[in-house]
Amino acid sequence: MKDCFWELNDNNVSLNNRKTLYEINHGPILVSRLDREGKLVQVNYNDPSTGIATQKILGKNLTHFCLELQNVNKCKYHLKRAFANAQKEVFQLNVGIHQYHISLLPEIKSSNKEIAFVLAIVYDMTKEQKVLDQLVFHNDKLSASQHSLEMVQKIAKLGYFEWDSSNGIMYCSDQQYKNFGYTPQETAPTVDLFARRIHPDDSAIIKTMLAQIQNAEYSESEFRVLKSDESVGWVYARLNAITNQQGCLTKVLGVTQDITKKNRKNTASPRQKRT
Repeated sequence: MKDCFWELNDNNVSLNNRKTLYEINHGPILVSRLDREGKLVQVNYNDPSTGIATQKILGKNLTHFCLELQNVNKCKYHLKRAFANAQKEVFQLNVGIHQYHISLLPEIKSSNKEIAFVLAIVYDMTKEQKVLDQLVFHNDKLSASQHSLEMVQKIAKLGYFEWDSSNGIMYCSDQQYKNFGYTPQETAPTVDLFARRIHPDDSAIIKTMLAQIQNAEYSESEFRVLKSDESVGWVYARLNAITNQQGCLTKVLGVTQDITKKNRKNTASPRQKRT
């Protein structure tokens, strides 16, 4: 036993007084040395409140813990691999409502290079797994909400954009591109990119909207856009100014909607409306 020994101090496991070879997270943990048969020949707890007294499990093998056959076979499988390959084995074990993270570290004797024992480090990650499950659950809900929002935007042809006045960077949704006749994400969004599509006869409307925004007001209007297929579309836009404490413009938030079909119906002849 004097060829290999380990110590557990300040959440670190060290072997033969060498530098730390494994750092342990805070929480209930069991560190033990196993032989090829899975017998615990040395045991220590990071947290004495974790359960069974050390002397009661010393010398016991895996079957002592009343694990399900599936878990026993899983432990034996990884233990066998650790001895055979002289490499670290990492796996998880579900026992009742608990989930454990287990690392098996082979200990090699310096005299004959044989693996005498395997150091088993067991960490109870039940609480962490619950937090992870909650994060996954909320992420799924968020993804579902995001999908619903995208569907609503697509059906209503609602586009959204943000423009940062300090650096000129703009973010916009896919529908924002489409409302101005662009392929989504085809090129980086800029104010000039969308300004190019404004119908020349409606340029005065845009100048008025921009002037209102510069005065930290909101602005809304309808105007025409020239699309890449040379068709003319109608867009409704509402811009909201965001200012700092000094009243200076910092950001512009805007929504646009393709109202081409609506305006065509309103300008159609009575006969066309009946059909």
